[in-house]
Amino acid sequence: MSVLALWSLFPGQSVAQESDGQGWVVTNAKDTLFGTIKNRKSPPFGKVYTKIRFKGKRGKKRFGPKDIIAYQMGNRVYERIWLSKESTFLTEHLRSVEGEGQKQFIRVAAKGNLIHYIDEIEVQGEEEPMEIDYFRKKGSPRLVRATQGILGLKRKRLIPFPVLNYSNKNQGFFG
Repeated sequence: MSVLALWSLFPGQSVAQESDGQGWVVTNAKDTLFGTIKNRKSPPFGKVYTKIRFKGKRGKKRFGPKDIIAYQMGNRVYERIWLSKESTFLTEHLRSVEGEGQKQFIRVAAKGNLIHYIDEIEVQGEEEPMEIDYFRKKGSPRLVRATQGILGLKRKRLIPFPVLNYSNKNQGFFG
């Protein structure tokens, strides 16, 4: 059983991670700056920063989603996307359309015809942020939450995403 398959059995689990590391940022002018990045405050009073802290050759600077397109810290890549949320009774609908909602950073786990995003949100009383998985078809504005429902997976909601192959267990999630 693959690590991803095991991980999907325990949705919403937070995974400890470093609060800073070597990486890069891509500015709005498409310049790449290399240095040390910090995107959260360390536990026990941990919190996800809305503006990352960057330390490079030219000193320290803070970058928010309005200032940069993307950044990488260690082996994790974060992109800026427009995100609007609509909530109805017990459901939340997310859309990413240019100019709608607000710009925010979201972690990109996999990219191709299907994009796998991981939103890191703070939960009161927890040291580490909770990770919520979303899938998005390339070209579609809808983000579909994938880790909720029976056994943590909303199969009926994921059927429109033919890139996912559930039939071959040996290939894992993205087979």
